[in-house]
Amino acid sequence: MQRSFIARWRRTVAAWCEMIEGATVLHRSEIVRLFPAGEIWTERLM
Repeated sequence: MQRSFIARWRRTVAAWCEMIEGATVLHRSEIVRLFPAGEIWTERLM
């Protein structure tokens, strides 16, 4: 899914696409480890 978004965005916003290519998605367990006192809300819209 990420690859299809990047391919489409590369045509319209090439400079911004460079930043997205280097981004990684964190798993819930990694977020809990990084922010132990934080509250995690899960978005269900998409």
